[in-house]
Amino acid sequence: MQSCIDSKVFNEIIIACDSDEYISYLKKIIKNHLNITFFKRSKKSSKDNSQTEEVLLEVIKKKKIKNTICALVQATSPLINKKDIKEAFSYFLKKKFDSLFTSYQTKKFFWKKNTVNYSPLNYNFRKRKMRQRQKNFFIENGALYIFQTKNLKKYNSRLHKNIGTFLMEQKKSLEIDNYNDLDEFKLILSGKKNIKNIYKRNFNL
Repeated sequence: MQSCIDSKVFNEIIIACDSDEYISYLKKIIKNHLNITFFKRSKKSSKDNSQTEEVLLEVIKKKKIKNTICALVQATSPLINKKDIKEAFSYFLKKKFDSLFTSYQTKKFFWKKNTVNYSPLNYNFRKRKMRQRQKNFFIENGALYIFQTKNLKKYNSRLHKNIGTFLMEQKKSLEIDNYNDLDEFKLILSGKKNIKNIYKRNFNL
């Protein structure tokens, strides 16, 4: 949230949430920011299996947002900063992508589980390369997505047509999906005071 404010690239910042209590709490924290509004998600878009696209389309429809460039900055990726956001937008416009996601690079070897055993996804284990010679793969880190609203409605997907990616550092690509991730985030904050000052109030650390 603070990174979105500090980036100064948004005409309007919409915080979508299904909790009146949380919205009330955020309103007390966020003061004097005229470009921030709150959106109460419907029961339909607040189910455990609701897709993010459902929320995006609901916001666009109910707030009557016209065809424009939109971004989704996910609260589960709290280490993204204003520089990442600004540079991602600049890259999106420069390369004329239709949609963009943030990612980090890796040379790790990936395997998948089959019915009875496992098989590699991105290398031949019989001709194992040195890790340094392995091609880079891109891991979608879930922090930021940029897209045109008209294409979101057309394809019912935040990613579509000419897709690009903006690279972030792996250490900033933490996604908080469970309590273990939250514990890891707390450990990161304990050693980074500059980040702690931004985020501690939102996580009650």
